[in-house]
Amino acid sequence: FDWGGRQPAPLVGQVRNVRRGERQELDGDVSILFTYDGTARNVTVDCFCYSLKADGKVSGDGDFVFYGNPVSRDGSVQHFLYEPLPATQVELKKVGRDIEKIAICYVIYQEGVVRCDFSQVRNPTMRVYADGSELVFPIDGLKDEQAIVAAEIYRHHAGWKMRFIGAGYKQGLEKLCGAYGIDVE
Repeated sequence: FDWGGRQPAPLVGQVRNVRRGERQELDGDVSILFTYDGTARNVTVDCFCYSLKADGKVSGDGDFVFYGNPVSRDGSVQHFLYEPLPATQVELKKVGRDIEKIAICYVIYQEGVVRCDFSQVRNPTMRVYADGSELVFPIDGLKDEQAIVAAEIYRHHAGWKMRFIGAGYKQGLEKLCGAYGIDVE
């Protein structure tokens, strides 16, 4: 797996399944891979990460990471592509002091006029490599969502936690971006 010259944290511990609503303390860098077993139509799943201030909004385009802007302004969040799977690296020590939360999101990308959604993605799963363990989050039960918030990494006291969400928007990228203070044209 090519993480842009980096490797995910070595797995010396356990592989553990997590569920919606569960929270996990984080102590170091986090590597995230979104996997799935194929799609009913020829669609692509893209990753979008938002570095958010206390008001839940980005401060500008540099806090919005995706294939067209693969590194956040502070260098803490990086997007990679392991064809066709989106991958993300978060270096918690680099996160700017003004950032309270990082939202890890996935969006259906489609060409043409046929509407596609996450019900057509088989076995969507977010795999998180952190602190010597692998956390496996099966994002099941998705229906007509075109964009999902898979998880949030947020400040907790002097450290960080990850909350597994797995819920989304029927209206797709435009609605997702609007929720975090970005206008999509």
